[in-house]
Amino acid sequence: DGKRILTYTGNVDARFGIYRLQADKMTIYEEDDRLVAEGSVIFDQGDDQRITGARAVWNIRTKLGVFEDSTGFTNQTTDGTVMYFTADRVERTSLDTVVVTHGKFTSCDASTPKWSFTADEAEIKTNDRVKLKGAKFRIKDIPILPIPFASIPIRERDRASGFLTPSLSYSPLKGFRLTNGYFQTLGRSADVTFRTDVFSERGIGYGLEARTRANSRSFLNFGFYAVKDRILGAGRDAQHPDQGGTSVFAEGVHFFPNGFTASVDITLTSSLAFRQVFSDGIQQIISPLENSQVFINKSWDNYTINFLTRSQVISIPNARIKSRNLPSINLEKRPSEVSFLKGVYFSFRTALEGVSRKEEVDNLALHRKLTGGDPVDTPSVVQRFDAYPEVSIPL
Repeated sequence: DGKRILTYTGNVDARFGIYRLQADKMTIYEEDDRLVAEGSVIFDQGDDQRITGARAVWNIRTKLGVFEDSTGFTNQTTDGTVMYFTADRVERTSLDTVVVTHGKFTSCDASTPKWSFTADEAEIKTNDRVKLKGAKFRIKDIPILPIPFASIPIRERDRASGFLTPSLSYSPLKGFRLTNGYFQTLGRSADVTFRTDVFSERGIGYGLEARTRANSRSFLNFGFYAVKDRILGAGRDAQHPDQGGTSVFAEGVHFFPNGFTASVDITLTSSLAFRQVFSDGIQQIISPLENSQVFINKSWDNYTINFLTRSQVISIPNARIKSRNLPSINLEKRPSEVSFLKGVYFSFRTALEGVSRKEEVDNLALHRKLTGGDPVDTPSVVQRFDAYPEVSIPL
């Protein structure tokens, strides 16, 4: 009559399409399609989600249910991180939505995670995002920062706006570093990431990075990063100098329909000390060079024309050497046969540019002692013209 009560015990494994439910004991009530699972309950929804618990009540027809004393994980976040959670109660309110009561969330798989969020209530939408209400950010299970609301994207493919997974690191020079970020999409071809860093022994860093794509081959990335130093930890003194500053960057390439190609590669840093202390890349830390340039090029038939604006700074002990090309125009002709002289080929290279060089020193007496002269300081623009015609005859 469809009102049977069926009981199964001993490592019970039930499968319903992409859903799988395992438990020590299951009781099925046919009258209302209710399944009660008890003991070592494991619920899987494909590879996207797993929920475990001590007890579960599940509706076979609607695929909805409640899990008690639960643990589990969601699918990957936008940066490839798996989000783990534990909770007093987990309820599947729809096929793609889970509501978590009194839960903890983290991407660390250690028994005591380096960082975590706890929340009075959270809503997990599969392959979309996690929304936290009444949240607290914790380090080593110690509450650090109350957050009334937080949203973490967990889409696998499409970009989604939301807070990025926090990270925690440590260095003897800067102390603990807590990094937070917010990712904002700007349509399908642009986005911006806002970033904040807290250095427990130094200060606060903040910045943004914007990315755009005009077409399949053209892109432009730009942004800045700044640090307010010596507002945390030891105060500013002779042994603890203020090494804060600002860095601005831009990089990109654009292919125009008329055949021109433009590229930009700009890096401007307020000081070498700031770059060496607060940069993440080893190349930025050890390199004495800082280049900024804009380049435009077009090639047609046997000709190529280039426009270049470049600024270079070489930082060495006691001096900074600044050189500029403002601007540089180069025209080249590839070898081609002279129409009125068979077997004779003509080509040329020409360059017109304005150049300058300036040496800034910290200690003039030391510079004179090391180099035997004063620092070089040319006029702001020194004009230069070069021409290299060439005639060739194959033998």
